[in-house]
Amino acid sequence: NIQGKPTLDQAIAITARLPLFMAAFHRHRQGKEILESRSELGHAANYLYLLTGESPKDEHVRGLNSYLVLLADHGMNASTFTARIVASTESDIVSSLVAALGALKGPLHGGAPSKVQDMLAEIGSIENSDSWLREAIMHGGRLMGFGHRVYKTADPRAEELREMARVADPEGFKLSRHVEERAQALLEELKPGRRLYTNVEYYSAALMASVG
Repeated sequence: NIQGKPTLDQAIAITARLPLFMAAFHRHRQGKEILESRSELGHAANYLYLLTGESPKDEHVRGLNSYLVLLADHGMNASTFTARIVASTESDIVSSLVAALGALKGPLHGGAPSKVQDMLAEIGSIENSDSWLREAIMHGGRLMGFGHRVYKTADPRAEELREMARVADPEGFKLSRHVEERAQALLEELKPGRRLYTNVEYYSAALMASVG
């Protein structure tokens, strides 16, 4: 029952069910059997199992757990704000969550990692990075995964994710790290005083790709 004032029990129930729904939908689209949860697995581990049908690797579980903790909403960001607006009308908890997810999926919020992956794929190689970045900076292109509405210095979450991405995917990390360093250097050269740091989404892209 989701009617009436939201309760903690409702919140726990939805948190438990969402991974099941998402994994079931993913496997259904692929024509695969929908799996039952394994009670001995934790939240992140069970989600990975439900997606793949295989016992998840320890490093993948650690990566996803860390991602879920580091990217938990804090402060009044767009998705939190959206959820609170819906809740303020005394709508139900599921409606608040669905509205929040609609805000979260945008490429300027939680949808940013996929755009980071697109950008790195377009750059393609370390050798091509300078010319691509210079062109983007000079012609107003967006550097995905750089800058933050609140953090105007290095985001401490990004620092943690950088090291995790390095361990998870050493080869892919080389391009990500090179692009980060060259983007900051070229910004200083071409747009003096416009300092942009990588945000939490930048290395999330590499980490999530390594988890699969």
